[in-house]
Amino acid sequence: MLEGINDSDQDIDLILDFIKDLKNIQQVNLLPYHKMGREKYQRLNLEYKMSGEEKPDDNKLKDIKAKFERNKYLTVIGG
Repeated sequence: MLEGINDSDQDIDLILDFIKDLKNIQQVNLLPYHKMGREKYQRLNLEYKMSGEEKPDDNKLKDIKAKFERNKYLTVIGG
């Protein structure tokens, strides 16, 4: 999840609408943004364009998790 990119109520509603007809969804994993790729970009001499502040706060992630659970999806924050 990226704050301001795919964590809005509308984004989550669109995801739920997309997966509702998929019969093979057993679990939803909400993967918060992390900075682990930053060093890889440096080693490859590539510009890292993310600021590192894109992770939604924990309360926002809990709200998103609850919304998926209200729609009957087993939901985990993280991998």
